[in-house]
Amino acid sequence: MIIKFLCKNNTLTIFELVRSQLELETIKALADVLCKNTSLKHLTLRGNNLGSQGGKALADVLCKNSTLTSLYLPQNNLGSEGGNLLADALCKNNTLTTLDLSENNFGSEGGKALVDALYKNTTLTYLDISDNNLGSEVKNALYDAFPWCDYEDYDCSYDYDYTYTYDYTYTYDDYTYTYSYN
Repeated sequence: MIIKFLCKNNTLTIFELVRSQLELETIKALADVLCKNTSLKHLTLRGNNLGSQGGKALADVLCKNSTLTSLYLPQNNLGSEGGNLLADALCKNNTLTTLDLSENNFGSEGGKALVDALYKNTTLTYLDISDNNLGSEVKNALYDAFPWCDYEDYDCSYDYDYTYTYDYTYTYDDYTYTYSYN
């Protein structure tokens, strides 16, 4: 149902699926649609347990979609393989400015790949890679490359002039989440 809606809709700019426990086939179908989508700017897929295969599908989206500027993928268990795949895609992407990859268990291998990708990506202005078991080697590499990062939580936002024009707040399991989009 969601896939059909996205195929036909050419005006939607914000799309969120939170804790929907998507099947791999649904993730792949969603990724296929997103590769061709020309209106979506902000995508949130929080807590869907996408795994490394879902990470692979979304890496393909980052390589092909030219309108997506904000991508929120926290709590998806992407693992080191997913981190590596997304890192490769970040090297090719030139539209994404905001990326939340927190709580995905990248470990030091996936974290290192992401740090290497940050050297090549020139459009990203906000990155959250907190709670990924990155290790001290990755922390040091982040510090060397991006001294403005907040290493308490690995929040590497460096666009201090970022203007927010849309706020979205929801509550789930006694937690309140607020997203601000421009």
